[in-house]
Amino acid sequence: MLQHLALVPHGIRGYAEKFKLSLMDAYDLSSVRFLELVNWVFKDHKIDNFTFCGLSYGAITTRSKEEVIPIFEVESNTYENLLADKTINEEKIRVNFVGNFSKLPKYYLRAMKKLQDQTKDFDKKFLYIFIGYDITPKKKMKNFDEWKVKKIDLLINTGKNVPLEIDEFTDKYFINKFFPEVNKEDINEAINHYYSTL
Repeated sequence: MLQHLALVPHGIRGYAEKFKLSLMDAYDLSSVRFLELVNWVFKDHKIDNFTFCGLSYGAITTRSKEEVIPIFEVESNTYENLLADKTINEEKIRVNFVGNFSKLPKYYLRAMKKLQDQTKDFDKKFLYIFIGYDITPKKKMKNFDEWKVKKIDLLINTGKNVPLEIDEFTDKYFINKFFPEVNKEDINEAINHYYSTL
C-alpha cells in the first residue's frame, strides 16, 4: 500500500528558459501544478502522506536575491491559497514544514505559521513541505525527526538529483519533464508503476 509519496520538482528554471518565460511566471505555473498535485495525491489516490520539496538551503543562500525573492512571494501566496483549499479541509490534511528557516523572510514565516496553525488539529493526512532543507546538518532542520519516521514508499523526481535522505527500500520514479509540464497522467503512471512492482 502506498502511504507516503514524495516529489522533487526540478526543472522550473529550465521550463522558463524553454518557453522564454520570466522565472516568476514559471513559478506561478508551478504553484498551480502543486495545488493540483495536492488534490491528485490526497483525494484521487487516497495517499496519507505527501512530501513536496521547495528551495533547498543551498539554493536560498547561493542564488541571487533577484531570483529568490519572487520565488518566496509565489510560494507564500500558495500557502495562502492552501488555507481555503477544498481538499485540505475536506481531507483533514495537516501541513508541516521541514527545514532550516533561518534565511526565510518574515512574511514567508507568517504564511507558514498561519497554514500550520489552521491545520494543526487535522490528523487524518499529512502534507510535508521542505523549505531551506539540508540533509547533512539534520540538527538544524525543524520537524525533521517527525517526518523521518514516515518512510517514503515512492519518490518521484523530475530531475537527476535526489536531495532527500531515502533508504534502499524506497522506490524511485523519474519523469523526464520539467516540473510545470507534469500532468495527472504522469502521476497516475508513476503510482501504477509502483503498484506493479509489489
